[in-house]
Amino acid sequence: MGWKQFLPFFITVSGIIFADLLVGIFMGLIFSIGIILKESYHNSHSVTVKDNPKGNEHKIIINLSEEVTFINKENILRELSALPLNTSLTIDFSKTRFLDNDIIEILNDFLGTSKEKKINVKIISQNEELRNPNNLNQMFLNKRKSA
Repeated sequence: MGWKQFLPFFITVSGIIFADLLVGIFMGLIFSIGIILKESYHNSHSVTVKDNPKGNEHKIIINLSEEVTFINKENILRELSALPLNTSLTIDFSKTRFLDNDIIEILNDFLGTSKEKKINVKIISQNEELRNPNNLNQMFLNKRKSA
């Protein structure tokens, strides 16, 4: 079923043969956790770019995945810092079930500087839609109280 299935199996069996049972299982477990973390790192969000034919405004949609943790902070921060001037940005949280506080922090920092870069931000969640908010704290405080 591919290298992601074969390598942990191979490492576990090799560890069992050349060391002992506990070492082999531990090696396979550590390697499997590494693969899971790597996949989670790359699957935090998707970006859709829709440029205006006139070329004066970019429309970018960032859809966050179901779980976004501190592991994904660098990728999301890189996407946000690469946004050009005069951008219409939509951040869609509607499918997100868990959003780490580190991600909320970088989004709040971005929202604080987005007006200077002439970036219009629209936030979509399961329950509400915000345009150019100053921060997301109130939105997520309400969500946590209702849960």
